[in-house]
Amino acid sequence: MYGGMSKKIAVLTGAGISTSAGIPDFRGPDLANKEDREYSWRWQKESPVWNAQPGTAHKALVKLEQAGLLTLLATQNFDALHEKAGNSSNVIVNLHGTIGTSHCMKCHAKYDTAEIMAAQADELWVIGSTLEVMPAASIVPVAAQAGVPITIMNMGRTQYDRLATRLIRDDIAIALPQLVDETIAAEQGK
Repeated sequence: MYGGMSKKIAVLTGAGISTSAGIPDFRGPDLANKEDREYSWRWQKESPVWNAQPGTAHKALVKLEQAGLLTLLATQNFDALHEKAGNSSNVIVNLHGTIGTSHCMKCHAKYDTAEIMAAQADELWVIGSTLEVMPAASIVPVAAQAGVPITIMNMGRTQYDRLATRLIRDDIAIALPQLVDETIAAEQGK
């Protein structure tokens, strides 16, 4: 590439990166329903999220940032495990707010973020996201249009698999640390 400048990797993480660390997946309930609302509040209060520890996949992203390659870490999770693992707040974007805050699903204020982060990255990695939730999922077609190579690492299929340059279906807890190590080695070898 251009001498000394390292690759810029934008990463989008979903529930799969946390389930790889042993945290149950949680899909938002229908909040119009009183029982669901109460369950949701109780779940948040009693959630394993509060004392959850980052897994090997979270730690791998810290390594990627320390190597100077991670420019943006957008997450759909509200478990704050990226912060706990040691990623710095200047690369983390919480797409749905953390567990302490709520986020309006109707307003598309974050949509521009997708275009900005795709256009400025050399690669986009999607880790453990089913890519069903908008506007976060919109980053993939935006990146594809911008010609940014996309890696999708997820146990299940996603609607955007055909846009991926590289599809990885292995266990995230093992596959992500491997991918990070390979990427860092390739950059250092340049």
